[in-house]
Amino acid sequence: MARRTTDLVADSGETVWGLNALPQQDRVAGSERYFLVDAMGLDFMRNTYMAEYRTRGTIVSVFLSQFDSLEEARKAMTRYFEHASRYGKKVRRTTVEGVDLTECDMNGNTDVFFQKQRLVAGVTAVARRDDAVRASVELWKKLPDE
Repeated sequence: MARRTTDLVADSGETVWGLNALPQQDRVAGSERYFLVDAMGLDFMRNTYMAEYRTRGTIVSVFLSQFDSLEEARKAMTRYFEHASRYGKKVRRTTVEGVDLTECDMNGNTDVFFQKQRLVAGVTAVARRDDAVRASVELWKKLPDE
């Protein structure tokens, strides 16, 4: 049944935007995932790509969502902040190396998220705060400027 279904899907030959936008370096092979809706259990996170990265001896889960407009990305950031404030601890906004970040403790792990143009991205469930912040800044630098 899967083969028949696959045969019905047209291949445009184009590359997949999210897989190309996520950095290639240090990506754990086969860790890529795509969520059309409800990424990380959040109903406002749509069109989201996730992958794991091995960095400085730890595994970091990265996510990346592209929205249709700056306004939609801002709304998603607001909702993410509200979610973090409701379910997390120590929610704070900070600027590191010129990058505006929001970070929070979610059940003993750190989530860090940010907006870059129409993108909302960051890291989730990272054991150490410093690793989460560093990985988020590195991600921001590697993402396209549109």
